[in-house]
Amino acid sequence: MTLVNSPAPIRTTELSNSSTPAERLANGIAALASGHAIVLCDNVVRPEWAELVYLAERADVPTTAFVIRHSSGFLQVALPADRCDELGLSAQCGSSPSGIPQCVSVDSSAGIGTGISATDRAATIRLLASSSSAPQSFTRPGHVVPVRVDAGQHSDDKCASASLLLASLAGASPAAVLATLEGISDSTRAAEGPEVARFAREYGLCLVALSDLPRSADTAQRLSDGLGVLVGRLQTWLSRNRPTVGYRTPKLPVSEGKTVEMVRPQRRSVR
Repeated sequence: MTLVNSPAPIRTTELSNSSTPAERLANGIAALASGHAIVLCDNVVRPEWAELVYLAERADVPTTAFVIRHSSGFLQVALPADRCDELGLSAQCGSSPSGIPQCVSVDSSAGIGTGISATDRAATIRLLASSSSAPQSFTRPGHVVPVRVDAGQHSDDKCASASLLLASLAGASPAAVLATLEGISDSTRAAEGPEVARFAREYGLCLVALSDLPRSADTAQRLSDGLGVLVGRLQTWLSRNRPTVGYRTPKLPVSEGKTVEMVRPQRRSVR
């Protein structure tokens, strides 16, 4: 069995072991506000899908490389509809308003190479989150896919809307990166079931479910106000327990009392 040595984000194991929706949400918001990625899923008990989510304005190279490595590599950035209009981000040909409203992919128009590397994509992602960006800040097509989120219009992509809500609760710019988590036992398919929690646990990522999020703007505002102190305390904890980001070899449990150490030079392939 093999597993890539990934430049993992900051481990937050103590925060990821949350049992109640309120705890999971508070921990997830604190992790995002501190620049970490989280795992967003449809259901924590029996998840059918999971997305790696992090704030676009805090996109750094290690986190972006980690998300690329453990996902399909297809990075999307959720943005409000009015911001997409301001940046001239037009819909992809054939996209349906009731489907996933993806825009034409973009790259930063300056300061990057081909656009495909984690370094280049992190730069493009931060530019999408910047209030000073303009239509000419990007070239098209590129390697990062903006997703239009219109609060007044139905869309099949609930995850994009949820990621923007999480960004708002974290006090960040309304822009969030999301990428589908790949399977652990089979990297050719998306992660589901117990392996979602297993992945979050192994990498110390907070796990948040759609059902954990508030269902209205008023509730979200009250929650944001009420969680302010708690999130501040969690951010302080994270800043004091921040290890050095680097390569490491994970050990995954295979049976009671046993572990197997796995090393992979490039892509994960557990057989």
